[in-house]
Amino acid sequence: MVVRAEEEKEKLLLENKSLSTEIDYLKNLFKEGMTPTQFSKMLNGLNSQQINHFLGERKWLYNESKSGIRWRVASSARGISI
Repeated sequence: MVVRAEEEKEKLLLENKSLSTEIDYLKNLFKEGMTPTQFSKMLNGLNSQQINHFLGERKWLYNESKSGIRWRVASSARGISI
């Protein structure tokens, strides 16, 4: 029974170490003041235009341009931290 507990403890310590490394890596992806477009460009295979349209559907961004697309942050989304 003591051997089993020691094995479980070692397993959990190893898992904890790997998860803390992953968390540190993910923390480095987020920087204060980063735009959704800047963040999505850091990730391979992510379409930044789709991200902006998604945020626009949820009223976090709005298109301020009449002739093209120019995204701006909606007042309701200012100060919100994801």
